[in-house]
Amino acid sequence: MYPDSSGEEKQQFAATIRDNTEKLPFPFSLIKFLPHSMFCLITDKLTDFAYFEQKIECQIKTISQIIEEQLINQIDLLKIDVEKAELDVLQGINSEDWIKIKQVIVEVHNINDRVLFIYELLRERGFSKIKQEQDPVFRHLDIYNIYASR
Repeated sequence: MYPDSSGEEKQQFAATIRDNTEKLPFPFSLIKFLPHSMFCLITDKLTDFAYFEQKIECQIKTISQIIEEQLINQIDLLKIDVEKAELDVLQGINSEDWIKIKQVIVEVHNINDRVLFIYELLRERGFSKIKQEQDPVFRHLDIYNIYASR
């Protein structure tokens, strides 16, 4: 999930799993009925699995490169969920391509006030209706969704 994550972040993720077991699909939701020590052991193992590091090489393109290659005139909805690289994606959009984007939904990991920075970036790019929210599932994590439209 996040190879460079801190121990605190892993603990927050484990707490998120523990607090949301009722939302897990059956039969996984049954872990809440286990003795506390067994329950914690399983959630810790799930956390270790989520934070397992595996390096994969892949080609990366900016949104603007894709717009140019595919001759895209309009993007009705741009959804960004790139695990802490959302700012890189947004900064890879050329100024002339922003007008082609009508709506944006971006999952933001609030590192160094990134939510505020992205909010301002979207406002500067012409988005007038912008809101942020945090899913209650992520209350232990600093993860938010930003919704923006023109």
